[in-house]
Amino acid sequence: DHLLYAWRGISSFFLCFLIGYHGFGYKDDDQERYLISPWSSAIAATAPLLMSMYSGSALINDLNRIQGLMLGNVLARLLGGFVDSCDWADLLFHSLTTFLWTFGGLFVYFHSRTFSTVGVLAAAFGASTLLGVSCGHPDAIGKRSTFDGLMMNCVAFMVTMLMDSLFHSNRASDLASRKLDACYNEIYQSYKSLLDPKEKKVVFRSAQARKLLFEAKHMNEEAALEPRFWRIRWHYDLFLSVCNEMENVVITLATLESAIAENGRSGDEKIPTFVQLAEGSTSNDTYCMFGDEKSVILLLKFAGVRKLLKVFAHETVQQFAGFSDEDSTHQFFQEQQRVEEEFMRETVPKFFGLDDDKPELCMSHDEMAHLSVVFAGFNRTTALLRSVQHMILASHWEA
Repeated sequence: DHLLYAWRGISSFFLCFLIGYHGFGYKDDDQERYLISPWSSAIAATAPLLMSMYSGSALINDLNRIQGLMLGNVLARLLGGFVDSCDWADLLFHSLTTFLWTFGGLFVYFHSRTFSTVGVLAAAFGASTLLGVSCGHPDAIGKRSTFDGLMMNCVAFMVTMLMDSLFHSNRASDLASRKLDACYNEIYQSYKSLLDPKEKKVVFRSAQARKLLFEAKHMNEEAALEPRFWRIRWHYDLFLSVCNEMENVVITLATLESAIAENGRSGDEKIPTFVQLAEGSTSNDTYCMFGDEKSVILLLKFAGVRKLLKVFAHETVQQFAGFSDEDSTHQFFQEQQRVEEEFMRETVPKFFGLDDDKPELCMSHDEMAHLSVVFAGFNRTTALLRSVQHMILASHWEA
């Protein structure tokens, strides 16, 4: 994506430079008929300001940019036309106008997400236009120069749009869906490792998951600006709600990783009592508290919800297959209750409440309190996954 962005910027700049250098039109014996005068630098100077990282939102961004260019060239030049002379009062008024125009554009830039591009370009081009007005000049408004400036900007706009179309990167909606899936996979792999009795060490993955989730949120903002054409609308609100719930899952995962690691660091051994509980856990049911992805209810829940997350990659009017998938809609209420009851009845009494148990001096050394936090984290994760599941399934009826 970065290489394509650099290539689009370089190719757009040099193409605009060539157009401005050679001009467009011809010269008769009597007069020049140039639509674009040779040696015009305005086209190449404007092109870098019109570049967009993602082609999906480029159309919306370019339309905002052209608004900023128009305001900065036309309206600012009209305000500059009020300066009739080089009298100190006119100069003071002109200075005040320039300050207020620039301040207003920058205020919009910093306080409005929707019109920030319009504000900063209006401020930049407006200040340049106002400061370029000569006091006492008979053609202060400069209708011809205004038209030439607008035409140069439009040519730069068309060139950058052409380059965006020819060398476009991945759509922001695709990137958002992939980043969320990558984040989900990091979380899943971490829980899979924590719940596997064969894995003796804890590898922290919550930091990488948090980074991917942040990138997914950023791509969601870009995807909301995409022209969807034949595709169904982008689920901006649903995606944001899912990301917020996944952020809570990441926080819970970070707590579990630190709690299960013996010294609270990545690469540490799991705490001995947790390993013994995992190895000693038995179940007469199909499901169990610890094991692989085919038997642990939490991991099965992860797999089912992951199928539902593919709704963000679904772009047709046909019904999303995940809404009718049995694994995606299964709740595991009764199965989880049976497994937890059996674990508390059969496994926990082998390690806690024994005759030789001695009270600890502080709660931080109490293994029972320590493991209570761990299992509370697992339950919290299950509840958050259920919340994500309900959000996506509810969106089917809202649609």
